[in-house]
Amino acid sequence: MIENFKIVNYRGLQDVSFGPLRRINLVSGPNGVGKTTLSEAMWLYHGRYNPVFLWNLHVQRRQITDSNPLAGLGGGPVELRGVEGAQDFGVKFEFDELVSALPVGSKELDRAPGDSQSEDVRGFASSIPSQTGTADVSPLPVIGKLQVTYGPDRQPRTETHGVLLGPTGPALLGGSRPPRRPPEIIMTRALPFPIGADTIDRFSNVIAQGEKARLLEIFKVVQPTINDIQILSRQNTPSLWADVGSKQLLPVESLGGGIVRLLTLFVNFFAARDGLIAIDEIENGIHHSALPLLWQQILQISALLNVQCVVTTHSLECVQAAAHTAEVGESLSEFALHQMHQQDHARQVETYTDEKLLAALDLGFEVR
Repeated sequence: MIENFKIVNYRGLQDVSFGPLRRINLVSGPNGVGKTTLSEAMWLYHGRYNPVFLWNLHVQRRQITDSNPLAGLGGGPVELRGVEGAQDFGVKFEFDELVSALPVGSKELDRAPGDSQSEDVRGFASSIPSQTGTADVSPLPVIGKLQVTYGPDRQPRTETHGVLLGPTGPALLGGSRPPRRPPEIIMTRALPFPIGADTIDRFSNVIAQGEKARLLEIFKVVQPTINDIQILSRQNTPSLWADVGSKQLLPVESLGGGIVRLLTLFVNFFAARDGLIAIDEIENGIHHSALPLLWQQILQISALLNVQCVVTTHSLECVQAAAHTAEVGESLSEFALHQMHQQDHARQVETYTDEKLLAALDLGFEVR
């Protein structure tokens, strides 16, 4: 579990520290202050041994990414630091272009290597050993070098990857097999219409692990109209269908954005077992009256599955529901509120825990 976190340089946030972190971490603050950026950074830090995450659409926030994954993240090196198990860890990503930046799908990538690579670039590519889980020898040009320094402070390790970028995205040459890490899941504020294939796959895993009944029990506390959810295939395309007590099953999407959001949320918790889940604007699509029940189930499921959460919100009702639900359930020690604000052109984070949090809410402090 991440106990403290620091952004040295990531997407406009520099030298931003916050903590202590708890199992449930709610991040509030005005628009543009960096709440989403902070949650992204924690997700990226948690998955630091997989540098392909730099090209993830949630990190890049656009469909077409440049060959340089750091171009949209401030251009310079990205550095993130944290404390886990009372031990300091860090990761630093640096990128050197070997040819001009090329967007995904560029026709330049269709050229033969001899037409688009200099001798220096080809020499660099041949010097990197192929590793299991990385790219094999490819006709695509090596267009950059990604250097990653990571590990505990007392024994940092640096690896250099050659970057291949084709129509389907990046592939890396070189580097060792990354150590096994607990999973990390990231959810954007967007309502998922239609339900994505990744959510259907994760729901299938829940069934395969014999935990469907437990998931439905948790889900039905917040949405009691759902009796069952099944995976059906129409025209060779799997989708989720719900039993709501009518004669026929209904597509889950037809029941509304809030239900889709809730189901996706709980399915992702099961997928993030023993790891981390980052959720942007958790209240999006969910009626305020359901927030206390939602937080009741999040507190339960996060403890049950050992999942650490970092959640952003704009809603005072969401903050109040989370804090008071934790208090009533005697889980306040599992909860922290981190309020982001800007002061003198710098981003800062004020952390509220335990009695300090309850006092701030009771006194009507602005904690959104």
